[in-house]
Amino acid sequence: MSARILIADDEDSLRWVLEKGLKHAGYDVTAVRDGDSAIRAFEAEPFDLVFLDIRMPGVDGLTALARMRELRKDAPVVVMTAHGTMDTA
Repeated sequence: MSARILIADDEDSLRWVLEKGLKHAGYDVTAVRDGDSAIRAFEAEPFDLVFLDIRMPGVDGLTALARMRELRKDAPVVVMTAHGTMDTA
């Protein structure tokens, strides 16, 4: 059974590249474009890894991360952003 990966990013091209590459590598991938969808997907099924953008429409990535931590503290999450600051880091 392959690892289940969730990708949450509002940038279509980045989401597509990650999804395509990870599927090609044999992973089971779910890709969503906003924080609300990421939270719903995370609540609905267990993921082995989450790629999470900070800036997304609706619920932002840090808020989604907080909710995911409430649901599963040990879930590995890679936080991504093109707009990072030292405060965010």
